[in-house]
Amino acid sequence: MDVVIHCSNCQTAIRVPSEAAGHEARCPSCQQMFTIPGLDNMLEDTITGWIVHDVEEMLQSKDQAVTSRPLPAVEEPTRPAAAAATEEKAPESESKQSSHDSGERRYWKLKPAEPSTAQDSEVPAEATSTAATTTAAATAVKSEPRTISASEAQAQGYPTNLRVKGPIPHLVVHKVNTAGVRFAFDADWLRDERFCASMPVRCVFTGETNREQLIARPIFFEDRLTKTNVNVEQVVAAHTVRKLADKHPRQIVRAMGRVEILPEPFCHAMPYYVSTKYAHYALHVQTHDRTSGAVTCDVLIPDPPTALKWLGRVNGVCGPEFELLERDVSLLHGNAWRQMDEDCRARIDVWCKLESDEKFRQYFNDADFGKNEAGLAGLVVTDRRIFFCKHHRRGHVKLNRPNTSLVVQREGQLAHLTLEHDGEHHHMVTLRAADLDELNNLLAGNRVQLTVVQEI
Repeated sequence: MDVVIHCSNCQTAIRVPSEAAGHEARCPSCQQMFTIPGLDNMLEDTITGWIVHDVEEMLQSKDQAVTSRPLPAVEEPTRPAAAAATEEKAPESESKQSSHDSGERRYWKLKPAEPSTAQDSEVPAEATSTAATTTAAATAVKSEPRTISASEAQAQGYPTNLRVKGPIPHLVVHKVNTAGVRFAFDADWLRDERFCASMPVRCVFTGETNREQLIARPIFFEDRLTKTNVNVEQVVAAHTVRKLADKHPRQIVRAMGRVEILPEPFCHAMPYYVSTKYAHYALHVQTHDRTSGAVTCDVLIPDPPTALKWLGRVNGVCGPEFELLERDVSLLHGNAWRQMDEDCRARIDVWCKLESDEKFRQYFNDADFGKNEAGLAGLVVTDRRIFFCKHHRRGHVKLNRPNTSLVVQREGQLAHLTLEHDGEHHHMVTLRAADLDELNNLLAGNRVQLTVVQEI
């Protein structure tokens, strides 16, 4: 009976006759000499080999179905690997018997055999003058990983290894605030096309996902320019992809081409996506030299859900940073925040600094400022505090602060707010009278309440 063993050095699977137990043999793969183990151990390895072979046959069959390869009209059932192993025996060599009789030290010489095909079962190799030879298993287990082409990967299907080897791209969450999520990554990853194509296809400012409303622009590291008098807008426009249709992100990367005006590795185009409404906005990026000589890239993503999706695509959703950012995004940025435009959010970020787990709830624009000036002054309500800003007056108060109230004086369609605490008065902002009901609802259940006095 033939059984399967594995080389003790390179773990190559080899089929040998059971009567070879105890003899020395040379591995056909690494040429290492080793002693063929006892029958019990060989049987255990053989069963493992059968299972591996059967699984690989199943995966090959599934892959053929997925890739729509032509199949015969009537397919004969594949002969099980286990049956092939038990029915076939390697022919015995006369020299094997002589080695026992003469006491001479002899060893079993193993030769690699051609791998079996889907139609042919394993066939024992011809006997040699020194020993009976054996065939390799249908698929030998390699001790060293190798790089495979895209066509080979498609033919083999999804990888089955449970541990990832080698360096992979990684994003570091540098800062999370009302301006967005700031990421840092090593500049060398710009050479990796997979990383360059990792940005989710949605507007980085608003989260828009309709491809008909999106364009792809390259991240342009202007601080790495070595030439002067460069028209950055013209360079970016030359590498912008305006019709996304159903293009894959890697196709978009290739369509952009190299930004030759930038040095390596910043010349490799990395697209980000903006809606046509925000086509005049550019993503804020910069670089920093590290003491080791490497370079760190710093990228600010204004739309937090888009930032979260990018982190998940690069780092994965099972890492601790994804869980933390998911929490911060849900607490910090709700629908009220995303509904404001980028200019308004950037202005608010100047005077409203939220804590890491503080939730933004609503912004009320000061009535003395127009719509185009939104964010320069007004009132921000979070789950913890009230922030106010108008000209040189700015500050915040905790919602659970005792002996504190917001005094409202009505003047027609306007409402003037004053902060009162233990007899002290601080002028805050002027809101529209129509905003008072919503503000009052946000303050419900807190110590700080609205107090309406007589109209002016």
